[in-house]
Amino acid sequence: MGLPNQEILQRESQLAAIGNEPVKFQEVYHLNPENLVPYDSMTFPSLQKRWQTKPRRGDLIGVSASIGGVLVGWAVAEQLPDGSAELLSLFVVPACCHRGIGTRLLHLMKQALAKQQCYRAAVIYKVTPLTTAALEPMLSKLGWQRPQLAFLLMPTTIELISQAEWLNKYPLESEFSLFPWEELTVAEREQLQWLDFPASLSPLSDVRRLERLNSFGLRHQGQLVGRMVNHRVAVDTIRYSSLFVAKRFRARARGISLLSTAIQRQIVSPVTNYTFAVAENVAMLRFVQRHLQPDLTGVSESRQGDYRLERQTLLGEVVKI
Repeated sequence: MGLPNQEILQRESQLAAIGNEPVKFQEVYHLNPENLVPYDSMTFPSLQKRWQTKPRRGDLIGVSASIGGVLVGWAVAEQLPDGSAELLSLFVVPACCHRGIGTRLLHLMKQALAKQQCYRAAVIYKVTPLTTAALEPMLSKLGWQRPQLAFLLMPTTIELISQAEWLNKYPLESEFSLFPWEELTVAEREQLQWLDFPASLSPLSDVRRLERLNSFGLRHQGQLVGRMVNHRVAVDTIRYSSLFVAKRFRARARGISLLSTAIQRQIVSPVTNYTFAVAENVAMLRFVQRHLQPDLTGVSESRQGDYRLERQTLLGEVVKI
């Protein structure tokens, strides 16, 4: 989280003058990116940075903690159209840590989401010493499922990746053709329902950040058999998000052919940075270890924790689902 900024230091100074008063918790609704701007120092990770690359998808729900009118804790979740929810941010002023405020915020957020008829809550976070020491124990205490690997993020640059020897080793045969992913037909969208890819690699998610430079589908004799779908996550960075080739076409490294083609297109563009996202895919992880590892500038892990909520009926009953 780094050093507290001036606003946080000011809050801590106000707390010192207030003395020993109880913590007050409150649910907060009708939130949006605009009215959250004044509270960005109280969000972690920063929501204003999030909105720059990942626009809001659903209703925002907050739970606040205050002492003597001074905001000391803040949790924000997003209720998604499918009835699930994602915890976006959890922050407690450093001077108020180790008082159970973060745990209470999480507990009250679960209740608030249940009242909104959410059936599941998820939190996706980057693994750091802070999340390992603070967040994960809270999730465990409140009965969340043990966090699992969501994906690995592996950054590199044009200078490094352009030197990779394998980039030109696996050209596609003439019976295959590439097409821009945004030109996917209605019939091919329906075909994706039976194409055997994991849900975590859905090529239809995050469409607002689709990178047109090097996101494309793969056809064999006119039939959709694969794709390389990427997203712009910063002005100078493309995330390689979703690589897939149907099983019967995985011989002769056709997946690597798609990846290398996408990389080569970026090499000749002004976009200088790459980030490869890999989920629990044994074959892809093996490829990373053998071919990408020497050209990476680092590796970071993101995990996801889930909680099955109890939704409340209009009569106040609790319905387990």
